[in-house]
Amino acid sequence: MSSSSAANKASGNCLKAGQIATINSLKYVCQKSGKKLIWIKKVISKPVVSASANPTSKDSPKPVSTTSLNPIVEKVNRLLVSQLPTTNINEVPDTLTGTIVAESTIDIGNISETRRILRQIYLAQPILNLKQAPIVILASTIPFIKSEYVKYCSDNIDWFPNQSTQMSNWNDWAFVGCLTSTPVQVVPLPTSGVPVAHIEGAIGSDLGYLPIGLGPNTKKLPTWFVRGLKGIVGEYTMSLGKNSWQNRQPGINQCLNVKLSEISYSYEDVTSNFCAYSLGIVASRYVVAIKGLTPTLEFINELQKTGVWSEQIFSIFLGMPFLQFESEVKNYASGLTG
Repeated sequence: MSSSSAANKASGNCLKAGQIATINSLKYVCQKSGKKLIWIKKVISKPVVSASANPTSKDSPKPVSTTSLNPIVEKVNRLLVSQLPTTNINEVPDTLTGTIVAESTIDIGNISETRRILRQIYLAQPILNLKQAPIVILASTIPFIKSEYVKYCSDNIDWFPNQSTQMSNWNDWAFVGCLTSTPVQVVPLPTSGVPVAHIEGAIGSDLGYLPIGLGPNTKKLPTWFVRGLKGIVGEYTMSLGKNSWQNRQPGINQCLNVKLSEISYSYEDVTSNFCAYSLGIVASRYVVAIKGLTPTLEFINELQKTGVWSEQIFSIFLGMPFLQFESEVKNYASGLTG
């Protein structure tokens, strides 16, 4: 592409979807918007962050190759990738994927990326167990969020905004409401740029609470398992249509010496849950690798029904002593940081 044609690439037409051009060290990709093909600037964003409307959590998506110099990491990646069905997200019609409500200040590229993610969510439906296709609100201002949210969801929003949900920190939060009916996902965004990782983490991870089946007994389960498995559902969803498992590895280094038994406080505790999520997502990913995603979800659903959890119950499901499981998780986590 010539430099002259790059002058208005953000709104100019292009000829072939997927075409990539690099101008002045900036990358642009040709994407479909409505009936047109236009150039969209590719933005390298910060690590993904996601949070749910009830508890708040952080996710940092990162594509992971299926090969690794570390044997345990390579084994886990191979087992995870083997669980991904062969899919083509481009074959999913937009009419089936849900509704996008975007503020006028939002870069059109964010709408395209959100639609792609909604196709992945549609393909993950056997796992996600959505009642209805979601509604996604893409916003750059608080008034827009508050005015649009109440049009689609009756869940309480009086708490918003708070100290943690300011637009200046848009990449640190997101929230979802009406999960058990028509989910309404709020994704805060800047007025320019397309932070793909942030959108993926927000939408994919928040909806991960659905197959876990939040209920009165959730607080009786270890928070690392609830939050961690929710994150793994998000990883699975964002991996559909790709040839690798999309790995979220949120600062595991500082949690390597923390015992799982030391972080089993309520999943609703949003002020001190870092290791519960960071170590929990690694531990849950290891469980899913060796047991499978569907059996693991069935297991946590049974725990939700009884409200009874113990290391012995978990060991029976795993087929190994709990201490051995924790040791293997730490070895896996150490491999991820190497």
